[in-house]
Amino acid sequence: TQDTALLAGLSEQMQMARENALLGNYDASLVFFDGVLAQIQRYLKTVEDPFVRSQWQQAKEELTGEFRIVKEISQELSRFREP
Repeated sequence: TQDTALLAGLSEQMQMARENALLGNYDASLVFFDGVLAQIQRYLKTVEDPFVRSQWQQAKEELTGEFRIVKEISQELSRFREP
């Protein structure tokens, strides 16, 4: 179905986002997080069931929080690299 196609690879992308963050590859992690969030946003546009929509919206908000944390770490580390 279309839903399955929109969510294909989501789990793997999330795993890569988190693994890269754990390994200190923050820029790569942010790319994966951004892709996951964009994929969820596209999926949300197709969801009609209010319960399912709210579940995915909550998941998106939680992942956005993770994205922000990784981004803050990346920005903080870049300050150390600047002369």
